[in-house]
Amino acid sequence: MLVGRLTVAPGGGLDGLAVQDLSARTRVVAIRRVADRGVLEHPPRRDTRFAAGDEAYLIGPYEELLQVLRRDALSTSGLAPGGPADVSGVEGSENVVPRR
Repeated sequence: MLVGRLTVAPGGGLDGLAVQDLSARTRVVAIRRVADRGVLEHPPRRDTRFAAGDEAYLIGPYEELLQVLRRDALSTSGLAPGGPADVSGVEGSENVVPRR
């Protein structure tokens, strides 16, 4: 299992998506809204929708968190230069940290 933080990209695959539409094994533990950085929604409701600029704090299996990052990135920029598995240029991908 991994814990990660990502910033939702404007027009990305997560922008406007409901929390319940993520993989069943991926959990959103908190969201910091772009409109009010002083408030941390935890836990968000299943029908809560992501908005561009929101910071989402996630937990889940490694591969599923990478899929969430890809989903957000691919909708805004097409395939990453290194192929579908390359998320090195995705904002927030450096924040996916393995927990053992």
